[in-house]
Amino acid sequence: KENTVHSMTITKVNDNNTCKARIVALGNRQSENTHTETSYAQVNVLSLRILLHICLLRDMIPQQADVSSAFLSENLNEVLYIRFRRETYRLKKCLYGLRQAGFMFYKKLSNLLLNQGFQQCHGDDPCVYFRKEPNNFLSIIGVLTDDLLFCMESDKIQGVVNNLRKNGLKIPAINQIFKYNGLEIHYDSLNHTLEINQTVLIKQMIFDLKDKGYNVTPQNDLPEAIFLDDEDTEPVQKRFYQSLVGSLNWISQMSRPDITHIVSRAATVNNKPNKNHLDILLQLYGYLEATTDKVMLYRRPKDNLPNVTVFTDSDFISRGTEENLQTGNLQQNTTSQAGIVIMMNETGIYWNSKKQPCPTNSVCAAEIVAANMVYEAAIPILSLYHTLGYPMTRTIHFIDNEAAIKAVTSERTLPVMKALDRKYTLLKHYIDKLRTHLCYVESRNNLADYLTKSIGDVKLNKADIKKQIDTVMGHGFTSKEDYLAHIQNLFSAENLKKGGEWSNYQNITNYQDLQDRRHEDRQSAINPYW
Repeated sequence: KENTVHSMTITKVNDNNTCKARIVALGNRQSENTHTETSYAQVNVLSLRILLHICLLRDMIPQQADVSSAFLSENLNEVLYIRFRRETYRLKKCLYGLRQAGFMFYKKLSNLLLNQGFQQCHGDDPCVYFRKEPNNFLSIIGVLTDDLLFCMESDKIQGVVNNLRKNGLKIPAINQIFKYNGLEIHYDSLNHTLEINQTVLIKQMIFDLKDKGYNVTPQNDLPEAIFLDDEDTEPVQKRFYQSLVGSLNWISQMSRPDITHIVSRAATVNNKPNKNHLDILLQLYGYLEATTDKVMLYRRPKDNLPNVTVFTDSDFISRGTEENLQTGNLQQNTTSQAGIVIMMNETGIYWNSKKQPCPTNSVCAAEIVAANMVYEAAIPILSLYHTLGYPMTRTIHFIDNEAAIKAVTSERTLPVMKALDRKYTLLKHYIDKLRTHLCYVESRNNLADYLTKSIGDVKLNKADIKKQIDTVMGHGFTSKEDYLAHIQNLFSAENLKKGGEWSNYQNITNYQDLQDRRHEDRQSAINPYW
């Protein structure tokens, strides 16, 4: 039948040697006829990191509450059958794995929170809720699949949980958050720091690979990210290769910006992997095995306030391959690679290495496209912080290409801008609105440089590359004050002049001028990112 879903049984051995079995629906094989609603219901990766950082700014340890059997409590409002052990049964309630299950739970939970006076961050992340308390404290809740993340005062948390329990949700306990989906979270209340890592997950993945007979040898250096189309090389199982890339991508997004570029390049051959490509991934796992102790480190600043700086860079059609969308075959690169780093105080809050969406005919054009791409992440970050009580304006944006800065900031439309699609004028729009300030920076101080090319093609020496990676991971500077002193040196009158005379038009000639304008903006209390 068209409205029939297949199932399987999942068995898990707990730490106390007891077994847990669960029947789950195979939602990945679910027909479009059996679901019509959105199936995703959790905060995105970026919002999770932001909520954890806000808890640090408030000097609060975030609390987590697990909703037991969350996806099994809702009645189905449609006729749906499930196949189990060669028999067909009609489903009365939702089941784990069913595409409707997460969204049905999310709708119920959302209504319960809204009834308690919470508001939803519709434009920023619909899985984040906030409520202004009588003492003006802003209570925040994030929905993590079937878990709740609280950035609230203890008595308010208990009140919310008691209300949810009265309305049928099973919440056994409220605990300090330590783990989420393979992410290990450690708050040090004595030193006011937050550490994020995935050590256990990485070790488990390496153990599984070795158990399957693959050779993973520890190595201290990152492998070269050169994924070529070697037609004479033995192909490997596509699904297995894609699963490795997917697992590495989750690790790179959450806690390991040092491997982000390699994972991005590995994904370009997802549909036609060969043994050479697999060998590079095994080398990358070897690097992870030798560096499992690496952590993202966030510190609570003395002023308890966030500060955002942006770095972007681009290569120009570097070595490698990409998929031809018409033929499905691999071909030589035709597009450039963008590197993006968004720093929150002295540690990265977002990083990415991404293929640009269109070919460009010059290095300058590639830099402009990369500079524009960062705002897909920067605007939601700034807007969410603003919504949750931390307004920020006049973001410093560092680029290591003088011609690109002059092309974007010029009052005349230069040929390089005419050659680009109109959507790449978003960057110019934010400059005109005085919300972004471009500044030239040397490549060795551009934190996004290592994200644009293979480690062997980076023109910097190993010490400079290591310094960039350590800075993004929070180990380059000991405090926000030290980092901002470094930014003040980079945002110099000399570097501003290299981008043209536009800074004079904005009355911004040095870092102190920028700070004065920021203070004026905060007095107006307007969110420029809505």
